[in-house]
Amino acid sequence: MKKRCILLLLLVVVFEIEAQETAIYSLSTRNILAVNAAGIISGNQNIELISRQQWLGLSGAPSIAMFAYQPKITYKSNVSAIAFADKSGSVSNIGIKASYIYRINLGGTQAFSKRLSFALSASFLQQQIGTFDFLDNRDPALNGSTLLDISANTDA
Repeated sequence: MKKRCILLLLLVVVFEIEAQETAIYSLSTRNILAVNAAGIISGNQNIELISRQQWLGLSGAPSIAMFAYQPKITYKSNVSAIAFADKSGSVSNIGIKASYIYRINLGGTQAFSKRLSFALSASFLQQQIGTFDFLDNRDPALNGSTLLDISANTDA
């Protein structure tokens, strides 16, 4: 009986943990093209240039740069291109993404038009990790070299 009471008490007691957490900047917070090209609702030409660096003056601080271009082709179809580079400590990513978007108008008013969008995308990503920055040299995989991976991806 005593064990059950203690167990019940432990299940009921709520612990609160507080910590400082720095939000990692995401491309999706600024540009929907980075996540879902079919989410584009504008038929206009858009050009965006984004640059951000956290913790100015500190080495290894997270930074990101992105260039996005979406030219106006027709009302029903569009293309987009994104180039980005981000770096956080020993890890860096460089990538490009190109998309073709096709829209079908499902009716509605001009202010509240209903559309169905489809997108085809191709992307390339280069990920690089510099292991020379790590303090623990007992791991043979971390021999002070640079690990490099290049990948390609298609989305629909």
